[in-house]
Amino acid sequence: MRQQHAGLRLDNYDNLMRGGDSGPAVIARDPKNSLLLAKIDHRDRPSMPPRKWLAKAAIARIRAWIIAGAEP
Repeated sequence: MRQQHAGLRLDNYDNLMRGGDSGPAVIARDPKNSLLLAKIDHRDRPSMPPRKWLAKAAIARIRAWIIAGAEP
């Protein structure tokens, strides 16, 4: 298991939606204020993954999922 930072766990849907010490990781229908998207889009530090970018298509799919309501 990877190290957990700031109380954030991404190992299942409930933990993802609960978020960590900074609040919810995903806010359904609100990509601008979803911390997960800011982290993977490198708009917030530390970013995820820290040293490389996810493919733009992967980021776009996550953004679309959040806009659609972030259902499991």
